[in-house]
Amino acid sequence: MQAPGRVRPQSPCALKVVVLGGGRAAGLARVEDRFVDLVSDVDSSGSMLRYGQCGFSDRLAVHLYGMPPQQRYWFMWDALSAGAVAALVLADASRLGDCYPALDYVAARGLPHLVAVTGAQRYQLAEVRQALAVGAEVPVLLTESDRPRPAREVLHALVRYAIARRNSTAA
Repeated sequence: MQAPGRVRPQSPCALKVVVLGGGRAAGLARVEDRFVDLVSDVDSSGSMLRYGQCGFSDRLAVHLYGMPPQQRYWFMWDALSAGAVAALVLADASRLGDCYPALDYVAARGLPHLVAVTGAQRYQLAEVRQALAVGAEVPVLLTESDRPRPAREVLHALVRYAIARRNSTAA
């Protein structure tokens, strides 16, 4: 029995987020508290599938699932994205076309998503948004997500967006 006036601590909340894009899904590897390769892709120098955890507070943890960018592994995307609250689409400004399959995938499933574009310092946000062909409802951030602080800011923006979108659809 609890003493009157005392509040029980809330159990931690865990959010599942998928990270995908044009071969840049490993771009957040430096920000997570823990990041491990689940499967090694022997055909390339990178890993095929990555998993990470990022603690935002003692009450919120984000579990990140890096989706394999190679087309031969796209059959896994449905299983990996099951239960995800949001998706982070990573794009390189010099190869925006590489992220179109990822954008098509999340849009077709109605998965809330944010696009983080690296290497876009010489472009305006409107130019990048037009090149990506995404609507105004999709947040697009110009960032350098391979460095810890900007990457953490991208994740914070994604979590805030996913929660706000979920709250607006629940109302």
